[in-house]
Amino acid sequence: MAQEPLSTEHPSLEQLMSTRKLETCLKKEGIMESTEGYEQRNRVLANLNAFVKDWLYKYSLEHGKSPEAAQLIRAKIFTFGSFRLGVHSKNGDIDALICFPQSVTRAAFFSSFYDALAQRDDVEDLHSAESAAVPAIKLTFGGVEMDLLMAQLPADSIAPSLDLSDDDILRNLPETCVRSINGRRVTDKILELCPAAREDFGLCLRTIKLWAKRRGIYGNALCYVGGVHLAILVAKICQLFPYATASTLVEKFFWHYKRWDWAIPVELQHVEDLGITHIPHWSPINNYHDMSVMKILTPVYPSQNASYTVTRSTLYRIKRELDRAESVVQKIADGKATWPRLWKQIPFFGVYSHYICVQALTNSEQDRTLYEGLVESTVRNLVTSLEFHPAVTYAIPIPKAFRRSPEKDPSTLEDEDTHERPPEYCWRTLWFIGLVFDPKATEQLDILTVMSDFERRVRFKESRMTRYDPSMRYTVDPMARDEIPTWLHAEAKVAKPAKRRATAQSAAAGAAGAADVSENPPKKSATTTGAATTAAAATTTSSTTPAATSDSTASPASTSTTATTATTPPSDGAVSAGNTTTTSTPAPPPAATAAAVIATNAQQSKGASTAVGGSGENGKQTPAATAATASTAPSTAATMTPAPIVGVLSKPATMGVRRPPVKQQPPPADLEVPELGAELDVVTTAATTAQPLPKVSVKLHTSRSSRSRKSRSGSRDREKRRSRERERRERSRDKDRRDRDRDRDRDRDRDRDRERDRDRDRDSNRRERDKGRSSSDRDRGRDRNGEKRREKDKERDREREREKRRDRESGSEKEKTKERSSRDRDRDRASRDSRSSRRH
Repeated sequence: MAQEPLSTEHPSLEQLMSTRKLETCLKKEGIMESTEGYEQRNRVLANLNAFVKDWLYKYSLEHGKSPEAAQLIRAKIFTFGSFRLGVHSKNGDIDALICFPQSVTRAAFFSSFYDALAQRDDVEDLHSAESAAVPAIKLTFGGVEMDLLMAQLPADSIAPSLDLSDDDILRNLPETCVRSINGRRVTDKILELCPAAREDFGLCLRTIKLWAKRRGIYGNALCYVGGVHLAILVAKICQLFPYATASTLVEKFFWHYKRWDWAIPVELQHVEDLGITHIPHWSPINNYHDMSVMKILTPVYPSQNASYTVTRSTLYRIKRELDRAESVVQKIADGKATWPRLWKQIPFFGVYSHYICVQALTNSEQDRTLYEGLVESTVRNLVTSLEFHPAVTYAIPIPKAFRRSPEKDPSTLEDEDTHERPPEYCWRTLWFIGLVFDPKATEQLDILTVMSDFERRVRFKESRMTRYDPSMRYTVDPMARDEIPTWLHAEAKVAKPAKRRATAQSAAAGAAGAADVSENPPKKSATTTGAATTAAAATTTSSTTPAATSDSTASPASTSTTATTATTPPSDGAVSAGNTTTTSTPAPPPAATAAAVIATNAQQSKGASTAVGGSGENGKQTPAATAATASTAPSTAATMTPAPIVGVLSKPATMGVRRPPVKQQPPPADLEVPELGAELDVVTTAATTAQPLPKVSVKLHTSRSSRSRKSRSGSRDREKRRSRERERRERSRDKDRRDRDRDRDRDRDRDRDRERDRDRDRDSNRRERDKGRSSSDRDRGRDRNGEKRREKDKERDREREREKRRDRESGSEKEKTKERSSRDRDRDRASRDSRSSRRH
């Protein structure tokens, strides 16, 4: 039974307008399918149906069926997933289930059916995933990507009116068939249990999927959420708010799941355990020992935890993105932001200091399509092994596979190198795992210690491949941020570094050593002093923010004038890696001015020098070394690279020089000042001087000394106000930090109490079960002992009866013997008497 709704309010005019804006923004993103696209997909499905019918006829003839009988054997195709829900994107795939009769085996599906597909001209990128939890054949059929699943039903032919919603169809089916059929059953049940309008449900689900893909948290194979997870979560929100529009559903989605305790399962309805399959049914009683960090249950029997692949690190990323999205949606509702900001693309590289690169290598493109699925399905185990290492705080995989064709011609290789080619001669697929180290850990990170389970699983899956080639292999290598190939940056669309205005406030913040990197950086502006301009400088910022990311090697043409420490808290992009993230920006044109800020990313050991150009006391660069820094910055930035992963990284030392004091420029002598008590707007920056104010005609003039005093007084007042404003912002940040810490501690205590209560309930239930078992055992033992006593009594009575019978029988024998003896004695006596009488 579905949960009762929280609100039954009908949408307002503002909510309808917001939904219209959301739909317009989604159409601009180019993810909506056109009418021609729908027609093409329908044609592809019709061609696939004809192909399956033709192949099944030939297969039946090969296995001894007559032409008339083979003509009557049929199969049926069911679509499910995003295409069935009506939320597929323009270039999205089609998930299809083919129900075959019992004469078609799974081995025939991955051999004969696969070979028939390979012979078609309109089939491309054909490869099979036999070792997956749900085996499938992946291909591009008629220009449309498809995933084909197979189910073998116990029937001679599949009826056109077959209904998969009946639970009895799963009775005694193999596990792989049950999982394949449940794909369609889950999709139909989601549509059945969703009370909202189909258009609002689809628009909300499209928005959530686009947000998850752009923010790097979409991909079931790499420990994130997939399409079925998001569909269940959105359908749950539709149950709680059945009359809400799409924009309201999006707002409620982020508000609700930001506060959700993921230890509690998310379910659309309660599903009873029917016990007709071999797959265990998920229930809180039977699965109280389930240690999954996220629980999203499928709404059909047998109910399963669809999000069992989510790990502790990826759940942390998902929570961070939910927190960010909730704040962005609130700004959209207040009119301070637009919808595209919600799904702004997150950069993949430059966020973390170190990565683990998993690479699948093959000698042909066809082998790559076969082998990359096997390796990708095992990356999750490597992520789990990294999380359990004491030196690693988070191991966050990038939910994207990067493919690379050979850079060099394989025909130029020598004969001895053709079996195991170097990587530049191979077809490659790369996956990356970002690492966040624990600064307090002392144990070293050795890659070989975490690869044992990964290697064992890969070898096992290789042994089950029907088309395995010995040239297929994989590598697992640590990689620093500056070692990432440049072609990956272009493919991953690395975000540009943020730029800042060179104003009095930014100069003051730069002198204090604070770097402000925002998600939407302000436009570049320049401040001039009359006809004079100052030289420009390149900006290189090193911080722990995941939002500020780029290649760590500085451009040879870039220069740097000053250096300050930049330490900003992690933003909404991702978790911080170590303590540093490097961004480089080319030098602006000479007409512009900016406050140049540089912070390094080198891993310094204790006692090492912390100067960039030349250092003074306590590792701070003296003002005299500032000029030398500008000339040596490019070569210095190129040589300062992160240390390789040999263990726990020492905390990187952030370095910089203090900005020299800014001398206040006195106003010109001929400057006319307004009336007494007014303040002058004197711009004082680190790189510019005050711009002369225009002359103003006034009636009252003061002397030059009074004008100087008023100028100095106004400058001091402005400095005081700026200082008070900085202190106020610092207090506000401290208060926010304390509030976050308090909320985190409260959540931790609540989780601990909930876990304690759960353990207490589990122990009490176990004791009750043991107590009931003990009492029932005592009763059964008591009854068993009574039966034994009664049996013994009966046996004793029977023995007594037998003894009495024997006694009676023995007594009668004695009497007979006694009588016989007496008769014999009498006869003997009589005979003796007769003999004696005859003698006499």
